[in-house]
Amino acid sequence: MLNELIEKYGYAVQIVEPDPEEADRYFAYTIGLFEKYEHPEMFVFAFGSDNAKNIAQSCGSYVKEGNVIYPNKINNDLANLASYARPIHPSNFEEFLGIGMEYYGHKNFPALQLFWPNKDGLFPWDEQYTYTASVEPQPKLYLPENELEVQNLY
Repeated sequence: MLNELIEKYGYAVQIVEPDPEEADRYFAYTIGLFEKYEHPEMFVFAFGSDNAKNIAQSCGSYVKEGNVIYPNKINNDLANLASYARPIHPSNFEEFLGIGMEYYGHKNFPALQLFWPNKDGLFPWDEQYTYTASVEPQPKLYLPENELEVQNLY
């Protein structure tokens, strides 16, 4: 099924549902962008499976149209949101990108986590950052797994 979707559409979106106590915190990521377009896979956290899926699909369509989502740079063209993509540390692949690892047969593929700012235009790594329920939690998967704080995950 996954191979068929990637062949037909150029990529697929994997949605991961939270445990019941994780308050509707879904994540989704693309599979196939690296293989088909030599672009890193894209990963997003969002409230609700439709939001996560729609943002990941927007990323996939954006790349499929010939655009690039650059790491460590603000992007204002994606899904009508200001966003910022950071490379996911390989130590986080197994927990968060398992189906992608199965598809590629390894974890030697690039993946970017998409972040969006709070109402003040600040991102989670900015010193003055405060969050609202609509933008947090956004785990900082660019950090090695042993540096992730539990409160940053869910």
